[in-house]
Amino acid sequence: VLELGIGRRNMLIKAPTMDMISKLNNWSYITFNMPEEINIANDIKDRTLAIKGDITNSLSEILIQSGYKLRLS
Repeated sequence: VLELGIGRRNMLIKAPTMDMISKLNNWSYITFNMPEEINIANDIKDRTLAIKGDITNSLSEILIQSGYKLRLS
């Protein structure tokens, strides 16, 4: 499951999502957010990748590192 910028207090979205992941053992959780907004349930921490920072910068860096040629129009 990919989460993009959902704040730590928005449990209307986060709680059911993390609960679903905890029940599906072969699923993982990836979250992009500012460091102070990262919120991960303890029972899924071993299956979570938290990418801290500005989403635009983080995604751009991933594309650059992968060799993808970014073209803005």
